[in-house]
Amino acid sequence: MVVLNRHDFRERYCAWLSWILCGGTFLKVTTLYSNPPFTRPLLSIEEDKVGVHYPGPGRCSRAKYEKHGMRDRFGCQEILERTLYPYGIEPHNIPDVFNVFMRVNPHEDGRYEIGPPAGNKGDYTDFRAHLDCLIAISACPDDVWATNNHKCKPLLMQVLEK
Repeated sequence: MVVLNRHDFRERYCAWLSWILCGGTFLKVTTLYSNPPFTRPLLSIEEDKVGVHYPGPGRCSRAKYEKHGMRDRFGCQEILERTLYPYGIEPHNIPDVFNVFMRVNPHEDGRYEIGPPAGNKGDYTDFRAHLDCLIAISACPDDVWATNNHKCKPLLMQVLEK
């Protein structure tokens, strides 16, 4: 999921700043902050039935697949490019991603493993927007990993107004 200020696309979710401002913990970000010089909340997690998200900037891409011998496969990068292009956002300007329900298990030596997505049917995470946002989301297209490791789960996103 990428988050941008709907009225100024220069302001966008910043993974490293969110980590720092939420206490420096790698796996527990409760507020998604924007990049400097803006440095303000974009979204806050209001209710979280899953509790497992990866706030890191990483995402899969065609380059990842090519490195593993798979040609012409789209990753989240390419899906987000196509989604944001109509808004005038070029591929090199795709912001950091907040990986909803992504389970990452870090090791003390700096390595990490990606586990099966967290959550079960009916689980959800409610975000509160602090300003008008443009949000693009990609459900993980890594079916090769999914086929070998777990069954993919559908993802539903709803926008509600209070």
